[in-house]
Amino acid sequence: MNALEFNAETGVRLPAPFTNIIITPPPMSDVEPSIAILNNPAVGIWMGPMGAGPAYTAYKAEQWLTKIKAETDAVLQEVRSSAPSGPFSGCPGTPHPGGVRGRTDVFIGDLGLVRSSWTEVLDADEKARLAAVNNARAVGDPDIVWHRADYLAPSHHGRGVMTAAVKTIITQWGIP
Repeated sequence: MNALEFNAETGVRLPAPFTNIIITPPPMSDVEPSIAILNNPAVGIWMGPMGAGPAYTAYKAEQWLTKIKAETDAVLQEVRSSAPSGPFSGCPGTPHPGGVRGRTDVFIGDLGLVRSSWTEVLDADEKARLAAVNNARAVGDPDIVWHRADYLAPSHHGRGVMTAAVKTIITQWGIP
């Protein structure tokens, strides 16, 4: 199940024809490109009320990347230490195009697979109850409810990149 590569680039490589794209832990250098992508109307329109908002700022991007970097660092620590074959508590990173010998350092989007926080439930008490039950489940429990969120640079829209990334994360990483 562990499709994570540990070589010049730590990450999960997408299958052909997208082998130049690797899902990597997010570096803080993704702040500026994430701002450009999320402020692009072709992306921002799909982010909804919980999304980036009309003006995604460096402050928001730094907050977000700091949060997801801590989460992916924790997942990588799980892989490196106690459970190299899984299951794991989360997703190992975000999509970047790269080559066999390292990446080009171009951030093209974000893909997250996290325990659901039940954003679609309107009643605050019920939402909190469902989240508490879900978060209390042990890693690998088949009853965990997951939430997937993603965005992709318009330069890569319409090519099947995110479809391949989601399928890869689910089948090569997420299924215990």
